[in-house]
Amino acid sequence: QGAERLPEGRATARMMAAMDEMQEEMNRLRISGDPDRDFAALLVPHQRSASVMAEVYLRHGRDPRLREIAQDILA
Repeated sequence: QGAERLPEGRATARMMAAMDEMQEEMNRLRISGDPDRDFAALLVPHQRSASVMAEVYLRHGRDPRLREIAQDILA
């Protein structure tokens, strides 16, 4: 893919950064009290974070089952 290959520790750090970014974004959301609206609003940063983590994992991870899960997340 031509994507940057990070040392293993930095790959984990990037996944943690994605989680931190997700939490910051979720904390900025205005929760409405409507479960439908709030679920959709919270799901966006959650899925964005999961996608970043999956991409990083596919560049660095080796476990076949976890790679399959990461591919499913991106699909």
